Amino acid sequence: MALGLAVASAAESKVKCPDRVELAACIGVAAGDTIRFCFRPEDACIGTGVVRSVGEPSGPFSITGLHVQGALGTRAVGSGSFPLTLLPGESLLIEVSGTPPRSGEQKSSVELVLANRLDSGGEGGKVEGDVCDVELRMRAPACLPAGQADQCATETCVSGACQAAPQAATCDDGDACTHDDRCTDQGCTGTATDCDDGLECTDDVCGGDGGCAHVPTNSRCDSGECTVASCSPDDPSADARGCVQTTVGEGDACTDDGVACTDDVCTGGTCLHVPLDARCPGAASCGSVACAPGTEGSDGAGCVSGPAATEGGVCAEDGDPCSDDRCSAGACQHQAVEEHLTCAPVESAFRRSLALLALTRALEASTEAVGRTQPTLIGRSERLTSPLARLDESLSGAVDALSGRTVIPVGLSPLTGIPETPAQARARAALLLAGRMPLDAQSYLAAVSATRKQGLSREDIRALMDDGRALRRGVKRLKLELKRLRRSSVHFAR
Repeated sequence: MALGLAVASAAESKVKCPDRVELAACIGVAAGDTIRFCFRPEDACIGTGVVRSVGEPSGPFSITGLHVQGALGTRAVGSGSFPLTLLPGESLLIEVSGTPPRSGEQKSSVELVLANRLDSGGEGGKVEGDVCDVELRMRAPACLPAGQADQCATETCVSGACQAAPQAATCDDGDACTHDDRCTDQGCTGTATDCDDGLECTDDVCGGDGGCAHVPTNSRCDSGECTVASCSPDDPSADARGCVQTTVGEGDACTDDGVACTDDVCTGGTCLHVPLDARCPGAASCGSVACAPGTEGSDGAGCVSGPAATEGGVCAEDGDPCSDDRCSAGACQHQAVEEHLTCAPVESAFRRSLALLALTRALEASTEAVGRTQPTLIGRSERLTSPLARLDESLSGAVDALSGRTVIPVGLSPLTGIPETPAQARARAALLLAGRMPLDAQSYLAAVSATRKQGLSREDIRALMDDGRALRRGVKRLKLELKRLRRSSVHFAR
Protein backbone atom coordinates (compact mmCIF):
# COMPACT_ATOMS: atom_id res chain seq x y z
CA MET A 1 0.00 0.00 0.00
CA ALA A 2 1.76 3.14 -1.21
CA LEU A 3 0.59 5.51 1.49
CA GLY A 4 2.43 8.01 3.62
CA LEU A 5 0.87 8.50 7.03
CA ALA A 6 0.98 12.07 8.05
CA VAL A 7 -0.67 13.08 11.24
CA ALA A 8 -1.33 16.68 12.17
CA SER A 9 -0.62 17.46 15.78
CA ALA A 10 -2.72 19.71 17.93
CA ALA A 11 -1.05 23.07 18.31
CA GLU A 12 -1.58 23.12 22.03
CA SER A 13 0.46 19.95 22.81
CA LYS A 14 3.01 17.57 21.38
CA VAL A 15 1.41 14.48 19.86
CA LYS A 16 1.72 11.26 21.81
CA CYS A 17 2.72 8.18 19.77
CA PRO A 18 0.91 4.86 20.29
CA ASP A 19 2.75 2.19 22.23
CA ARG A 20 4.92 -0.41 20.49
CA VAL A 21 2.96 -3.18 18.76
CA GLU A 22 4.15 -6.78 19.27
CA LEU A 23 2.80 -9.62 17.16
CA ALA A 24 2.79 -13.20 18.47
CA ALA A 25 3.43 -15.34 15.40
CA CYS A 26 4.53 -18.77 14.17
CA ILE A 27 6.91 -19.39 11.25
CA GLY A 28 5.04 -19.08 7.96
CA VAL A 29 1.75 -18.02 9.58
CA ALA A 30 0.43 -14.44 9.37
CA ALA A 31 -0.33 -12.55 12.58
CA GLY A 32 -1.99 -9.16 12.83
CA ASP A 33 -2.91 -6.31 15.17
CA THR A 34 -4.29 -2.76 15.01
CA ILE A 35 -2.52 0.54 15.73
CA ARG A 36 -5.03 3.03 17.18
CA PHE A 37 -4.07 6.73 16.82
CA CYS A 38 -5.89 9.88 17.91
CA PHE A 39 -5.06 13.39 19.10
CA ARG A 40 -4.94 13.82 22.88
CA PRO A 41 -5.64 10.15 23.76
CA GLU A 42 -5.15 11.05 27.42
CA ASP A 43 -8.32 13.19 27.17
CA ALA A 44 -10.60 10.70 25.37
CA CYS A 45 -9.29 11.75 21.92
CA ILE A 46 -10.84 15.23 22.01
CA GLY A 47 -7.97 16.75 19.98
CA THR A 48 -8.07 17.57 16.29
CA GLY A 49 -5.42 17.40 13.61
CA VAL A 50 -4.55 16.46 10.07
CA VAL A 51 -3.05 13.22 8.69
CA ARG A 52 -1.04 14.00 5.52
CA SER A 53 0.55 10.62 4.56
CA VAL A 54 1.24 7.07 5.78
CA GLY A 55 4.55 5.23 5.35
CA GLU A 56 4.52 1.48 4.69
CA PRO A 57 6.67 -0.62 7.07
CA SER A 58 9.42 -2.85 5.67
CA GLY A 59 8.93 -6.59 5.18
CA PRO A 60 7.83 -8.95 6.49
CA PHE A 61 5.30 -6.40 7.83
CA SER A 62 2.56 -4.70 5.81
CA ILE A 63 -0.45 -2.43 6.31
CA THR A 64 -3.59 -4.39 5.46
CA GLY A 65 -6.23 -1.72 6.10
CA LEU A 66 -6.97 1.88 7.22
CA HIS A 67 -10.17 3.09 8.90
CA VAL A 68 -11.46 6.09 10.85
CA GLN A 69 -13.60 5.25 13.87
CA GLY A 70 -15.83 7.85 15.56
CA ALA A 71 -19.22 8.49 17.13
CA LEU A 72 -20.97 7.92 13.80
CA GLY A 73 -19.32 4.55 13.14
CA THR A 74 -16.33 3.38 11.09
CA ARG A 75 -15.43 4.42 7.56
CA ALA A 76 -12.70 3.07 5.24
CA VAL A 77 -9.76 5.26 4.27
CA GLY A 78 -8.01 5.04 0.89
CA SER A 79 -4.94 6.65 -0.64
CA GLY A 80 -7.09 9.54 -1.91
CA SER A 81 -8.27 10.36 1.60
CA PHE A 82 -5.07 12.14 2.59
CA PRO A 83 -4.56 14.75 4.00
CA LEU A 84 -7.04 13.39 6.54
CA THR A 85 -8.63 15.52 9.27
CA LEU A 86 -9.41 13.76 12.54
CA LEU A 87 -12.25 15.43 14.46
CA PRO A 88 -12.76 15.26 18.23
CA GLY A 89 -13.56 11.68 19.26
CA GLU A 90 -12.18 10.14 16.04
CA SER A 91 -9.32 7.62 15.85
CA LEU A 92 -7.27 6.36 12.91
CA LEU A 93 -7.09 2.55 12.90
CA ILE A 94 -4.02 1.10 11.13
CA GLU A 95 -4.28 -2.65 10.61
CA VAL A 96 -0.83 -4.28 10.37
CA SER A 97 0.18 -7.86 9.57
CA GLY A 98 3.39 -9.88 9.48
CA THR A 99 4.43 -13.40 8.41
CA PRO A 100 7.76 -14.50 9.92
CA PRO A 101 9.91 -16.42 7.38
CA ARG A 102 12.12 -17.91 10.11
CA SER A 103 12.48 -18.06 13.86
CA GLY A 104 13.75 -15.08 15.82
CA GLU A 105 12.76 -11.43 16.05
CA GLN A 106 11.74 -9.15 13.16
CA LYS A 107 11.51 -5.34 13.50
CA SER A 108 10.12 -2.41 11.53
CA SER A 109 7.99 0.71 12.15
CA VAL A 110 5.03 2.74 10.89
CA GLU A 111 5.81 6.43 10.56
CA LEU A 112 3.17 9.12 11.31
CA VAL A 113 4.02 12.71 10.37
CA LEU A 114 1.94 15.31 12.26
CA ALA A 115 1.22 18.62 10.51
CA ASN A 116 -0.08 21.88 12.09
CA ARG A 117 -2.27 22.93 9.16
CA LEU A 118 -3.55 21.71 5.83
CA ASP A 119 -1.69 24.06 3.47
CA SER A 120 1.74 23.16 2.11
CA GLY A 121 3.55 26.15 3.52
CA GLY A 122 3.38 28.22 0.33
CA GLU A 123 6.35 29.13 -1.91
CA GLY A 124 8.60 26.48 -0.44
CA GLY A 125 7.77 27.32 3.13
CA LYS A 126 8.09 24.48 5.62
CA VAL A 127 5.02 23.13 7.39
CA GLU A 128 5.79 22.68 11.06
CA GLY A 129 4.85 19.37 12.61
CA ASP A 130 5.95 16.25 14.50
CA VAL A 131 6.94 12.77 13.33
CA CYS A 132 5.55 9.81 15.21
CA ASP A 133 7.03 6.29 14.80
CA VAL A 134 5.19 3.20 15.99
CA GLU A 135 7.63 0.33 16.45
CA LEU A 136 6.57 -3.08 15.13
CA ARG A 137 8.05 -6.25 16.58
CA MET A 138 7.38 -9.89 15.82
CA ARG A 139 9.06 -12.89 17.45
CA ALA A 140 8.57 -16.47 16.24
CA PRO A 141 9.83 -19.54 18.12
CA ALA A 142 11.81 -22.26 16.35
CA CYS A 143 9.01 -24.85 16.47
CA LEU A 144 6.62 -25.07 13.50
CA PRO A 145 2.82 -24.86 13.54
CA ALA A 146 0.97 -28.16 13.54
CA GLY A 147 0.23 -28.06 9.81
CA GLN A 148 3.91 -27.65 8.92
CA ALA A 149 5.61 -29.60 11.69
CA ASP A 150 7.26 -32.95 11.15
CA GLN A 151 5.10 -35.97 11.94
CA CYS A 152 7.48 -36.80 14.75
CA ALA A 153 7.60 -33.31 16.29
CA THR A 154 7.38 -33.22 20.08
CA GLU A 155 6.16 -29.60 20.15
CA THR A 156 4.28 -27.27 17.83
CA CYS A 157 3.73 -23.52 17.62
CA VAL A 158 0.39 -22.15 18.81
CA SER A 159 -0.25 -18.36 18.89
CA GLY A 160 3.46 -17.61 18.87
CA ALA A 161 4.49 -20.09 21.57
CA CYS A 162 5.74 -23.68 21.55
CA GLN A 163 3.44 -26.21 23.12
CA ALA A 164 4.17 -29.87 23.85
CA ALA A 165 2.70 -32.32 21.34
CA PRO A 166 2.52 -36.11 21.73
CA GLN A 167 4.94 -37.91 19.39
CA ALA A 168 3.17 -40.11 16.87
CA ALA A 169 3.58 -43.86 17.29
CA THR A 170 3.74 -44.36 13.53
CA CYS A 171 4.72 -42.10 10.63
CA ASP A 172 5.40 -42.11 6.90
CA ASP A 173 8.86 -41.14 5.67
CA GLY A 174 7.55 -40.68 2.12
CA ASP A 175 9.77 -43.44 0.72
CA ALA A 176 7.89 -46.31 -0.86
CA CYS A 177 10.99 -48.47 -0.52
CA THR A 178 10.92 -48.54 3.28
CA HIS A 179 8.63 -50.23 5.77
CA ASP A 180 7.97 -50.20 9.52
CA ASP A 181 8.41 -46.40 9.57
CA ARG A 182 8.80 -45.03 13.09
CA CYS A 183 9.72 -41.82 14.88
CA THR A 184 13.32 -41.50 16.04
CA ASP A 185 15.53 -38.65 17.21
CA GLN A 186 16.41 -38.10 13.54
CA GLY A 187 12.75 -37.88 12.46
CA CYS A 188 10.65 -40.42 10.64
CA THR A 189 12.81 -43.41 9.67
CA GLY A 190 11.91 -46.65 7.96
CA THR A 191 13.67 -49.95 7.27
CA ALA A 192 14.85 -50.28 3.67
CA THR A 193 13.11 -52.93 1.61
CA ASP A 194 15.45 -55.85 0.92
CA CYS A 195 15.30 -56.57 -2.81
CA ASP A 196 18.28 -58.92 -2.89
CA ASP A 197 17.39 -61.97 -4.98
CA GLY A 198 20.63 -63.72 -4.06
CA LEU A 199 22.01 -63.53 -7.60
CA GLU A 200 25.25 -61.64 -8.12
CA CYS A 201 24.58 -60.74 -11.74
CA THR A 202 21.38 -58.77 -11.18
CA ASP A 203 20.98 -55.17 -10.09
CA ASP A 204 18.34 -55.35 -7.39
CA VAL A 205 16.48 -52.06 -7.13
CA CYS A 206 13.31 -50.87 -5.44
CA GLY A 207 11.04 -48.80 -7.68
CA GLY A 208 8.91 -45.79 -6.89
CA ASP A 209 5.90 -48.04 -6.28
CA GLY A 210 7.82 -49.97 -3.63
CA GLY A 211 8.19 -53.07 -5.81
CA CYS A 212 11.51 -54.79 -6.48
CA ALA A 213 13.12 -55.13 -9.89
CA HIS A 214 16.01 -57.45 -10.72
CA VAL A 215 17.85 -56.09 -13.76
CA PRO A 216 20.21 -58.55 -15.52
CA THR A 217 23.70 -57.02 -15.89
CA ASN A 218 26.04 -59.01 -18.11
CA SER A 219 29.17 -57.19 -16.95
CA ARG A 220 28.68 -58.66 -13.48
CA CYS A 221 29.32 -62.08 -15.00
CA ASP A 222 32.79 -61.05 -16.16
CA SER A 223 35.22 -63.51 -14.57
CA GLY A 224 38.24 -62.16 -16.42
CA GLU A 225 38.38 -65.30 -18.52
CA CYS A 226 38.03 -65.55 -22.29
CA THR A 227 34.28 -66.05 -22.36
CA VAL A 228 31.17 -64.26 -23.48
CA ALA A 229 29.04 -64.16 -20.35
CA SER A 230 25.42 -63.19 -19.89
CA CYS A 231 23.19 -62.79 -16.88
CA SER A 232 20.46 -65.36 -17.55
CA PRO A 233 19.12 -66.61 -14.21
CA ASP A 234 16.27 -68.54 -15.88
CA ASP A 235 18.64 -70.56 -18.08
CA PRO A 236 19.03 -74.14 -16.77
CA SER A 237 22.78 -73.96 -17.40
CA ALA A 238 23.26 -70.78 -15.31
CA ASP A 239 25.69 -70.98 -12.43
CA ALA A 240 25.07 -69.89 -8.84
CA ARG A 241 25.59 -66.26 -9.84
CA GLY A 242 22.91 -66.53 -12.53
CA CYS A 243 25.52 -66.42 -15.31
CA VAL A 244 25.92 -68.40 -18.51
CA GLN A 245 29.38 -68.41 -20.10
CA THR A 246 30.57 -69.42 -23.57
CA THR A 247 34.30 -69.84 -24.16
CA VAL A 248 35.87 -67.77 -26.97
CA GLY A 249 39.28 -67.88 -28.60
CA GLU A 250 42.27 -65.54 -28.59
CA GLY A 251 41.46 -62.25 -30.28
CA ASP A 252 37.71 -62.80 -30.12
CA ALA A 253 35.25 -60.44 -28.46
CA CYS A 254 34.56 -61.36 -24.85
CA THR A 255 32.12 -60.22 -22.15
CA ASP A 256 31.03 -56.63 -22.77
CA ASP A 257 31.68 -54.35 -19.78
CA GLY A 258 28.93 -52.00 -20.96
CA VAL A 259 31.34 -49.13 -21.68
CA ALA A 260 31.35 -47.83 -25.25
CA CYS A 261 34.95 -46.57 -25.29
CA THR A 262 36.57 -49.85 -24.19
CA ASP A 263 37.66 -52.73 -26.41
CA ASP A 264 36.53 -56.07 -24.95
CA VAL A 265 38.83 -58.69 -26.50
CA CYS A 266 40.33 -61.99 -25.37
CA THR A 267 44.04 -61.21 -25.04
CA GLY A 268 46.61 -63.58 -23.63
CA GLY A 269 43.93 -65.82 -22.13
CA THR A 270 42.17 -62.94 -20.37
CA CYS A 271 39.12 -60.87 -21.22
CA LEU A 272 40.57 -57.38 -21.26
CA HIS A 273 38.57 -54.12 -21.30
CA VAL A 274 41.10 -51.81 -22.90
CA PRO A 275 40.29 -48.08 -22.77
CA LEU A 276 40.62 -46.47 -26.18
CA ASP A 277 40.65 -42.67 -26.08
CA ALA A 278 40.25 -42.69 -29.86
CA ARG A 279 36.65 -43.90 -29.44
CA CYS A 280 35.62 -40.78 -27.51
CA PRO A 281 33.90 -37.88 -29.32
CA GLY A 282 36.37 -35.18 -30.31
CA ALA A 283 39.44 -37.42 -30.05
CA ALA A 284 40.03 -37.38 -33.79
CA SER A 285 40.52 -33.61 -33.72
CA CYS A 286 42.95 -33.68 -30.76
CA GLY A 287 40.03 -32.87 -28.46
CA SER A 288 40.30 -32.89 -24.70
CA VAL A 289 38.79 -36.34 -24.07
CA ALA A 290 39.95 -39.63 -22.61
CA CYS A 291 38.40 -43.04 -22.01
CA ALA A 292 38.29 -43.35 -18.21
CA PRO A 293 35.16 -45.32 -17.21
CA GLY A 294 34.18 -45.18 -13.58
CA THR A 295 36.12 -42.03 -12.78
CA GLU A 296 34.55 -38.76 -11.65
CA GLY A 297 32.97 -36.85 -14.52
CA SER A 298 32.87 -39.77 -16.97
CA ASP A 299 29.82 -39.82 -19.23
CA GLY A 300 27.66 -42.73 -20.34
CA ALA A 301 30.28 -43.77 -22.89
CA GLY A 302 33.03 -43.77 -20.26
CA CYS A 303 34.70 -40.61 -21.58
CA VAL A 304 35.95 -37.64 -19.56
CA SER A 305 37.25 -34.23 -20.48
CA GLY A 306 40.94 -33.49 -20.16
CA PRO A 307 43.60 -31.13 -21.53
CA ALA A 308 43.56 -30.84 -25.31
CA ALA A 309 46.62 -32.12 -27.15
CA THR A 310 48.98 -29.51 -28.54
CA GLU A 311 50.56 -29.62 -31.98
CA GLY A 312 53.11 -32.43 -31.96
CA GLY A 313 51.95 -33.65 -28.55
CA VAL A 314 50.64 -37.07 -27.56
CA CYS A 315 46.91 -37.41 -28.32
CA ALA A 316 44.18 -40.04 -27.98
CA GLU A 317 45.48 -43.55 -27.24
CA ASP A 318 44.40 -46.13 -29.84
CA GLY A 319 45.58 -49.18 -27.88
CA ASP A 320 48.39 -50.06 -30.29
CA PRO A 321 51.97 -49.92 -28.93
CA CYS A 322 53.23 -49.88 -32.51
CA SER A 323 51.61 -46.58 -33.43
CA ASP A 324 52.76 -43.08 -32.56
CA ASP A 325 49.72 -41.10 -31.41
CA ARG A 326 50.52 -37.46 -32.20
CA CYS A 327 48.51 -34.34 -32.90
CA SER A 328 49.35 -33.03 -36.37
CA ALA A 329 47.58 -30.21 -38.24
CA GLY A 330 44.67 -30.35 -35.82
CA ALA A 331 44.07 -34.09 -36.16
CA CYS A 332 45.15 -37.00 -33.99
CA GLN A 333 47.36 -39.14 -36.23
CA HIS A 334 48.17 -42.78 -35.38
CA GLN A 335 51.29 -43.41 -37.48
CA ALA A 336 52.68 -46.95 -37.48
CA VAL A 337 56.31 -47.16 -36.41
CA GLU A 338 58.77 -48.03 -39.17
CA GLU A 339 59.95 -51.29 -37.63
CA HIS A 340 56.75 -53.00 -36.50
CA LEU A 341 58.50 -56.14 -35.22
CA THR A 342 60.38 -54.16 -32.58
CA CYS A 343 57.18 -53.58 -30.61
CA ALA A 344 54.67 -56.24 -31.73
CA PRO A 345 55.71 -58.75 -29.00
CA VAL A 346 54.64 -56.32 -26.24
CA GLU A 347 51.17 -55.64 -27.63
CA SER A 348 49.42 -58.04 -25.24
CA ALA A 349 51.29 -56.69 -22.18
CA PHE A 350 50.63 -53.12 -23.32
CA ARG A 351 46.89 -53.63 -23.67
CA ARG A 352 46.79 -55.45 -20.33
CA SER A 353 48.57 -52.51 -18.67
CA LEU A 354 46.07 -50.07 -20.18
CA ALA A 355 43.13 -52.14 -18.95
CA LEU A 356 44.60 -52.50 -15.45
CA LEU A 357 45.33 -48.76 -15.28
CA ALA A 358 41.67 -48.02 -16.13
CA LEU A 359 40.50 -50.53 -13.49
CA THR A 360 42.81 -48.98 -10.88
CA ARG A 361 41.52 -45.47 -11.51
CA ALA A 362 37.89 -46.58 -11.47
CA LEU A 363 38.55 -48.40 -8.18
CA GLU A 364 40.21 -45.26 -6.77
CA ALA A 365 37.10 -43.24 -7.64
CA SER A 366 34.65 -45.77 -6.16
CA THR A 367 36.75 -46.15 -2.99
CA GLU A 368 36.83 -42.39 -2.46
CA ALA A 369 33.07 -42.20 -3.08
CA VAL A 370 32.41 -44.86 -0.43
CA GLY A 371 34.75 -43.05 1.97
CA ARG A 372 32.82 -39.79 1.58
CA THR A 373 29.59 -41.49 2.65
CA GLN A 374 31.11 -43.24 5.67
CA PRO A 375 32.06 -40.89 8.55
CA THR A 376 33.76 -43.81 10.29
CA LEU A 377 36.37 -43.91 7.51
CA ILE A 378 37.47 -40.31 7.98
CA GLY A 379 41.18 -40.40 8.73
CA ARG A 380 41.46 -43.96 7.41
CA SER A 381 40.76 -43.33 3.73
CA GLU A 382 44.47 -42.82 2.96
CA ARG A 383 45.15 -46.39 4.01
CA LEU A 384 42.63 -47.52 1.39
CA THR A 385 43.73 -45.29 -1.46
CA SER A 386 47.52 -45.28 -0.97
CA PRO A 387 48.06 -48.75 -2.51
CA LEU A 388 45.92 -47.73 -5.48
CA ALA A 389 47.89 -44.51 -5.93
CA ARG A 390 51.11 -46.54 -6.06
CA LEU A 391 49.56 -48.94 -8.58
CA ASP A 392 48.40 -45.99 -10.70
CA GLU A 393 51.94 -44.62 -10.80
CA SER A 394 53.52 -48.01 -11.59
CA LEU A 395 51.01 -48.90 -14.31
CA SER A 396 51.32 -45.45 -15.92
CA GLY A 397 55.07 -45.97 -16.07
CA ALA A 398 54.62 -49.45 -17.55
CA VAL A 399 52.30 -48.09 -20.25
CA ASP A 400 54.86 -45.44 -21.21
CA ALA A 401 57.70 -48.01 -21.25
CA LEU A 402 55.79 -50.58 -23.33
CA SER A 403 54.56 -47.97 -25.80
CA GLY A 404 58.08 -46.66 -26.39
CA ARG A 405 57.25 -43.17 -25.12
CA THR A 406 59.98 -43.66 -22.53
CA VAL A 407 63.34 -44.20 -24.19
CA ILE A 408 64.79 -47.49 -22.91
CA PRO A 409 68.52 -48.15 -23.55
CA VAL A 410 69.08 -51.60 -25.08
CA GLY A 411 71.22 -53.81 -22.82
CA LEU A 412 72.62 -57.32 -22.95
CA SER A 413 70.38 -60.31 -22.39
CA PRO A 414 71.27 -61.97 -19.05
CA LEU A 415 70.60 -65.38 -20.63
CA THR A 416 72.53 -65.14 -23.88
CA GLY A 417 74.83 -62.18 -23.36
CA ILE A 418 73.75 -60.75 -26.68
CA PRO A 419 72.00 -57.38 -27.13
CA GLU A 420 68.30 -57.29 -26.22
CA THR A 421 65.63 -56.73 -28.77
CA PRO A 422 63.78 -53.41 -28.33
CA ALA A 423 60.75 -55.42 -27.19
CA GLN A 424 62.81 -57.14 -24.49
CA ALA A 425 64.17 -53.77 -23.36
CA ARG A 426 60.62 -52.38 -23.06
CA ALA A 427 59.53 -55.48 -21.12
CA ARG A 428 62.55 -55.18 -18.80
CA ALA A 429 61.71 -51.57 -17.95
CA ALA A 430 58.05 -52.40 -17.35
CA LEU A 431 58.97 -55.42 -15.23
CA LEU A 432 60.97 -53.22 -12.87
CA LEU A 433 57.78 -51.25 -12.25
CA ALA A 434 55.59 -54.37 -11.98
CA GLY A 435 57.62 -55.94 -9.17
CA ARG A 436 55.53 -54.52 -6.30
CA MET A 437 52.20 -54.42 -8.09
CA PRO A 438 50.82 -57.68 -6.57
CA LEU A 439 51.88 -56.55 -3.09
CA ASP A 440 50.13 -53.20 -3.52
CA ALA A 441 46.98 -54.96 -4.75
CA GLN A 442 47.08 -57.25 -1.74
CA SER A 443 47.57 -54.25 0.59
CA TYR A 444 44.41 -52.70 -0.84
CA LEU A 445 42.40 -55.88 -0.27
CA ALA A 446 43.67 -56.11 3.31
CA ALA A 447 42.70 -52.47 3.94
CA VAL A 448 39.18 -53.01 2.57
CA SER A 449 38.76 -56.17 4.62
CA ALA A 450 39.76 -54.24 7.75
CA THR A 451 36.81 -51.85 7.22
CA ARG A 452 34.20 -54.56 7.80
CA LYS A 453 33.78 -53.27 11.35
CA GLN A 454 33.68 -49.62 10.29
CA GLY A 455 30.06 -49.55 9.17
CA LEU A 456 30.47 -50.22 5.42
CA SER A 457 27.51 -51.93 3.81
CA ARG A 458 27.84 -55.49 2.63
CA GLU A 459 27.22 -54.35 -0.95
CA ASP A 460 29.97 -51.73 -0.84
CA ILE A 461 32.52 -54.14 0.61
CA ARG A 462 31.62 -56.85 -1.91
CA ALA A 463 31.96 -54.49 -4.87
CA LEU A 464 35.33 -53.13 -3.71
CA MET A 465 36.66 -56.60 -2.91
CA ASP A 466 35.53 -58.03 -6.27
CA ASP A 467 37.28 -55.27 -8.21
CA GLY A 468 40.31 -55.51 -5.93
CA ARG A 469 40.64 -59.25 -6.56
CA ALA A 470 40.32 -58.69 -10.32
CA LEU A 471 43.09 -56.09 -10.06
CA ARG A 472 45.31 -58.48 -8.10
CA ARG A 473 44.80 -61.26 -10.67
CA GLY A 474 45.52 -58.83 -13.47
CA VAL A 475 48.80 -57.47 -12.14
CA LYS A 476 50.02 -60.99 -11.36
CA ARG A 477 49.35 -62.01 -14.97
CA LEU A 478 51.03 -58.86 -16.23
CA LYS A 479 54.11 -59.61 -14.17
CA LEU A 480 54.29 -63.19 -15.52
CA GLU A 481 53.79 -61.97 -19.08
CA LEU A 482 56.60 -59.42 -18.74
CA LYS A 483 58.90 -62.10 -17.32
CA ARG A 484 58.22 -64.32 -20.34
CA LEU A 485 59.00 -61.45 -22.69
CA ARG A 486 62.15 -60.67 -20.75
CA ARG A 487 63.38 -64.27 -21.01
CA SER A 488 62.50 -64.66 -24.66
CA SER A 489 65.53 -65.67 -26.75
CA VAL A 490 63.82 -64.90 -30.05
CA HIS A 491 65.62 -62.19 -31.97
CA PHE A 492 63.24 -59.78 -33.60
CA ALA A 493 64.27 -57.64 -36.52
CA ARG A 494 65.62 -54.26 -35.57
